[in-house]
Amino acid sequence: MIGRVFKGEAFRRLSMQALLLLGVAVLISGTAMFLYDLSLPYIGFEIAGSVGVGAIDPEGPAAAAGLRMDDRLVEIRGGESPADAYLHPQQESLQLTVLRDGQEVVPDVSLVPSPPRVVINKIGYYLMALAYWAIAMTVLAFQPRDLVSQLFVLVALLGTFGIVVWRMADIGAFWANVTM
Repeated sequence: MIGRVFKGEAFRRLSMQALLLLGVAVLISGTAMFLYDLSLPYIGFEIAGSVGVGAIDPEGPAAAAGLRMDDRLVEIRGGESPADAYLHPQQESLQLTVLRDGQEVVPDVSLVPSPPRVVINKIGYYLMALAYWAIAMTVLAFQPRDLVSQLFVLVALLGTFGIVVWRMADIGAFWANVTM
């Protein structure tokens, strides 16, 4: 009985339509995340481990504020409360509390728009996701009713969405851990 349901033409057509809707949803959400990511200000440092300051752009705002490698982040304030510590598109500064040589230091980082090399890096990341999306949609266009092709499209679309979500989680997860 179940075998007949999965082999029927109606099921294949329905699964193809569901994959098409998923593809459109992934494209729309990925585009929205890309535009949001591009609008975020640049802070000029990366995280090492869970709360350590790792790489610092020597020409970035973190270096100008006096942040040093191996500083330990204690608190991040982007507004009136620690919950506001997420980067926002129009945000101008970020107040950090760091532990340096056993003493707390409070540098105020003035945020700037992302430099071209950072923007190009972000664009490359999303272009990779777009390439996976295009491959999935091409397979769906040429083999819409083949179950193996549909499985491939499903995995490719979920992978594409995972790439985009991973990028956004990379932006927000650190801030959430430090401010909690």
